[in-house]
Amino acid sequence: MSPWVRRALTALAAVVALVAGGIVGFAPPASAASKLTLVAGYSGGDFRPGHQVPVRVVIEADRLIRGTLQVHLEFTGVDEVYPVSVPVDISGGTTKEILVALPTLTSVQRATVVAGVPGAGLSAEVDIAYSGDVELVGLLSGVTNQVPQPLALPADLGSAHFEQLDDAELTTVGALDPLGTVVTGPEGLAALSPEARSNVLTWVGQGGHLVVDAVPGGRIDGLPEEWQPNEALRLAVERGEVRWSGGAAAAGRWDEVVEPTPLALPGDVSPTPGFFGPTSLATVLGNDSGLRLPTVRWLLVFLAGYVLLVGPALFFTLRRGGRRRLVWVAIPAIAVIFAAGAFAVGSDLRAGGEAAHGTIVHTGPGGARAETYVGMVSRSGEDGRALFPAGWSASGLTSALGDVAKIAFPQDPSTQQEIGMADVSLGGDATLGEIGLDPGGFGLLTGWGPLEETKGLAVTAVAGPDGSVGGTIRNDTDLVMEDVLVMVAGRAWGGQDLAPGEEIQWSIDANRQPSSDVPEEPWSDAVGFDTPNGLPSKDTPVGYTLWTESRAKLVDSYPPGLVVAAGWTRAWSPPVDVDGPIEAGRAVFTTEAVVQAAPGSIPDAAVRREYLRGSGTTPVDKDRFKDLIDSLGADFGSGSVEGAVLRFTLPPGADPTVSLEADLPPYVVAAEAWDGSEWLPLDRYNHDGDLLEATPESQDPYNDANASTAPIPPEMVRDGMVYLRLVLIDSGGGPVVHEPTVGAAG
Repeated sequence: MSPWVRRALTALAAVVALVAGGIVGFAPPASAASKLTLVAGYSGGDFRPGHQVPVRVVIEADRLIRGTLQVHLEFTGVDEVYPVSVPVDISGGTTKEILVALPTLTSVQRATVVAGVPGAGLSAEVDIAYSGDVELVGLLSGVTNQVPQPLALPADLGSAHFEQLDDAELTTVGALDPLGTVVTGPEGLAALSPEARSNVLTWVGQGGHLVVDAVPGGRIDGLPEEWQPNEALRLAVERGEVRWSGGAAAAGRWDEVVEPTPLALPGDVSPTPGFFGPTSLATVLGNDSGLRLPTVRWLLVFLAGYVLLVGPALFFTLRRGGRRRLVWVAIPAIAVIFAAGAFAVGSDLRAGGEAAHGTIVHTGPGGARAETYVGMVSRSGEDGRALFPAGWSASGLTSALGDVAKIAFPQDPSTQQEIGMADVSLGGDATLGEIGLDPGGFGLLTGWGPLEETKGLAVTAVAGPDGSVGGTIRNDTDLVMEDVLVMVAGRAWGGQDLAPGEEIQWSIDANRQPSSDVPEEPWSDAVGFDTPNGLPSKDTPVGYTLWTESRAKLVDSYPPGLVVAAGWTRAWSPPVDVDGPIEAGRAVFTTEAVVQAAPGSIPDAAVRREYLRGSGTTPVDKDRFKDLIDSLGADFGSGSVEGAVLRFTLPPGADPTVSLEADLPPYVVAAEAWDGSEWLPLDRYNHDGDLLEATPESQDPYNDANASTAPIPPEMVRDGMVYLRLVLIDSGGGPVVHEPTVGAAG
């Protein structure tokens, strides 16, 4: 090799080495492996059974990750899981956060959240639990520069934990569900996006307490006109409240900002867990969507005809004609004819609609929202598909009461089939629910979200000092509302229809008592107790099972201080695409409003009631009531003594000098009131005015003769509110329609 060639190769090697060294020197350092982090609920995994729980998934990718994130809840004692899927496409070296809100069961206080990306080797799980006495407080941007430390609540009601809310939590439907309080600055909700403002208003209407850190008297931007508290310190709005805090949050006086809010669960505050129809919602929707079961008689006739035809009839016919060899042709031909007939009959049994819905439409000043249950029957084995609007959530969990894995055939409730399991996929443009179905199979999906420009019912209510209550109800829709109902404190009015635009007066007499059969008495004929197999009559649009499903998440369905109105129609369908519109089904339009008090009066129907704490977090001296507990076991077969804490808020303008008393149902055996520093016992009197013993040896919780009244000393009324701590009998039975109230004495 010549010297110049050797020198050229040496120079080339040096250049290559230099370039390679530069590449290596400038190459990024090796990254850590991809990671999935999971955070569920608030304050370390706290959630409220029966409400949605927010689940935040954080994926840190060291490489391209393209696939599907799957998230689901595993409930104790429930085998099925209901996954929600989100498509993911994450570049290496980046991080992505995904937030979904999942529905929970009212009866399960612990669950496990599981999330993962199949095929990417990413998964995590975390436990969530209901505490019962942890007040969750959300903070909007600008309220404080530093999230406060947990705060002890007065009256032994637990502690408050604070969370700084971000845009994902504010814009995801249902993510605010576990919060009891949200605090905003003086600017109100003006800085929020339309989606976030809609979710906050929905949360308030469903029972949230919105605190505005400004002095009373101004206008709160972003709130409807009907929800402006103006000069009042607080204003009840539907089931929630809007309140001023006078700058206490900015000054760091958080004990003046946070008040206890309802954390009790359905069924743990009184012996009245609720009223429910005789059949499941799945069975009702299966009936409406055309699910049919051939009767046993028809099957026997079909089988007997086939056996006779291919047996004796065919044998004697061919023998008489001398054509026995035709049996090899005749039998297959008859089989084909019977198979075709069976297919035709089966198709006819499944005809008459392949999808049906049951929908609750709630309207009010805060906007309109819907929760819809979509049932689908597959005629030939195709999968069921339901496309929900963008911004909606959906789930295969079809009942807050518990797992509904089977549906009873309407004609024969003893015959059941599995409900097709659903997969829900969340996307930017829509939410898709898919159900794998066999021929003749049935599937059910639940979807919920906001509605645009939807009008409903409007109701007013005024309670008189004599115990009567009345007002107006108006139909603002362009549909006929049938079987309209108005409920106040368990008492009902209604049953008639309202034409579009029609407004009428309604009233409930002072002597009218809550029904001990069905609270919604005007709908009693539609409950299904007197119809075949518990199904609603074809003559009524009322779907009682749908209504009670919506009530199952509520601790107090018809509290004093709130009027509930509802009306039914078959002429409205939800904005859900099932490869076409949903034709069959029932929709109930409902609205709620605050009951006003007649001037100068404090009737119990206008005093707002809230169940703050239930039996799990209210201490009771069991030794004090040992004899009573023993008598419950002997007289009722089961039973226990539990506790509950309630708050009663007087109507605006109530005279603080008026003597108040609590009207206590027969299952209450002791009562205390909070004076601002301690709980003090209240004297209880029976109907004859006799002072009752402090520790009864026995008490029938169903006998109204054991009801009592308890005078409330003026010092127990603080800022127009009364806190009561009750000891009550949970006998495991029911229903008991008499509930605690507070009003003017006498």
